Amino acid sequence: MKRKITIDRPTIDSKEIASKQDFSNVINNIPTAPTVPFYKTVWFYTTLACMAGITIITVNQLGTDPKNEISAATENPPQANSTAHIASNELNYNEDTPCIHPPEKKMDIPMT
Repeated sequence: MKRKITIDRPTIDSKEIASKQDFSNVINNIPTAPTVPFYKTVWFYTTLACMAGITIITVNQLGTDPKNEISAATENPPQANSTAHIASNELNYNEDTPCIHPPEKKMDIPMT
């Protein structure tokens, strides 16, 4: 296939060039970006996450009733001899125990 090459082109005058320069038409013919539904945008999911977080925090705060905690503490007041009960359950450290336990005999390697 032979290529078509025009060597002697006709000259174009400036009036013809100016008649073809319609830049406003070029700008108006640019395709616009397709619009995305609002529920597929980043700001929608960000707002949704913030609202879910606020809802969870609010439910947790309203779910714990401080009046119930106070009333539970006053229903069972500490008894007068409660310290004696604690003292009787204390550990006895009178016996002498080693701080570092010696290794087991089966782990002992001779000549080391």
